Amino acid sequence: DIGGVSISTPVTMGNARYASKLSGLGCDGVLGLGLPPLAVYTKHAPYELLTNQLQIQNSFSLFLVSSENGSSITFGGYDSEILGSRPISYVDVSETKYGDSLGYNFWGVHLMSMKLGDQEILRNCSKTFLDSGTSLIILPMDQGIKLFQHMNDSASGGCDFEIGSDDGNSSSAFICQHSTNLTALPSLSIFLGDHHRGDLVTLTITAEKLFLELQDDEEENAQSSYFQLGIGLSNSSQEVVLGDTFLRQYYTLFDKERMRVGFAALSSASANHSDGDPGNNKKSSFSEGQIFLLVGAILGSLVVTLFLCLWCRNIFKVSNIFPRAFVKEDESGSVNYERVVDDYGEEDIDPESEENGAYYY
Repeated sequence: DIGGVSISTPVTMGNARYASKLSGLGCDGVLGLGLPPLAVYTKHAPYELLTNQLQIQNSFSLFLVSSENGSSITFGGYDSEILGSRPISYVDVSETKYGDSLGYNFWGVHLMSMKLGDQEILRNCSKTFLDSGTSLIILPMDQGIKLFQHMNDSASGGCDFEIGSDDGNSSSAFICQHSTNLTALPSLSIFLGDHHRGDLVTLTITAEKLFLELQDDEEENAQSSYFQLGIGLSNSSQEVVLGDTFLRQYYTLFDKERMRVGFAALSSASANHSDGDPGNNKKSSFSEGQIFLLVGAILGSLVVTLFLCLWCRNIFKVSNIFPRAFVKEDESGSVNYERVVDDYGEEDIDPESEENGAYYY
C-alpha cells in the first residue's frame, strides 16, 4: 500500500535494507523514480509497476516545497489543483550512456546554455540530469568557480566562497552574510533542449530562490544565520545535476510515455519556450512594434523629401531635379525646338539641355 493505493498482485519493488542515515527522519525508505535501466532486482521502475497495475498514464509529477508538509508525487499525470492555469513547457529526454548501453537511461536533458545574469557559465552539456535525490544544483568544477566568481563580483561585498579540496575532505560553498540584499544579485537562466529541434525552454530562477538560509551551530540568535548558495561543485565529474534547489522552483512532470520532461514555474521562477540561440548576445534591441515605427518613419521621411523636391522645382525653377526629356520630331525626323517651346512653355525649356534630340525641363 503506497499513499492509499493497493497493488492487487504481489510485486517486488526493491531491495529492503537498513540505512542508519534514515533513522529519525520519519520515513520508511527511499522510492526510486529513475528510469527502468537503473532498477535493481526487477526490470520495472516502481512507478511503472503502479501505472501498469492501475491502467493509468505512465508518468508522474513532482511538487517539492521547503516546509515539512506539502510536497507530493502524483502518479498518472499531474495534480490540476497544483498546476492551476500555469503552462507546461516540455523538453525531450536525451539518450545517455549507462555502462555500455546508450539509450534512455536517466532523466537527462540537453543543456544548451547556463547564464548568471548576462555571463554565460557553460554551454552544450549533453549530460544534464534531473535528480530529486540531490539537494543542490551540481556543476563541474571549472564552470562552478566561474559562477562563484561572477556572483561574488555582483555582490560587491558581504559574500565569499571557498573551493573544496580534490581529496573530498572539504566541499565548495558560496556564503553571504545575513544582511546581504539577495534581490540585487543576478538571476540564473538555464536553457534546456535545442532551438534547432524546437523544444528549447528557458528556465529562470531569481537569486533569492537560489540561496538557503542556514543557522550557525555555535550561535542561536537571528543575526548568526547566513545564506548559502544552493549550488555545489563536483571535483570529478563533467555532468550537471539539477537537484532540489532547481526542482523546488518548478512543478515537474516526468512523462515516460513520450520521453519528455515538463516544467511549470512556481513562485518567482519562470519557464518559457525560446526560439533563438541563448549564446548569441547579438540580438536586436528593437521590439517588433518599434521596428514597424522605424520603417514607417523612414517611409514618411522619403515622402516628405519627395514633396519638398517637387515644391522647390516649381517655386525656384530648379531644372536639375528629376529632369524629364521630351522629344519633338517633325515629318523628316528632325527635332524642332520651336514646337517644343509651344507645347511646354518657353520658361520650362532649357535650351542648353539638348542632348541627342532630347530637351530637359
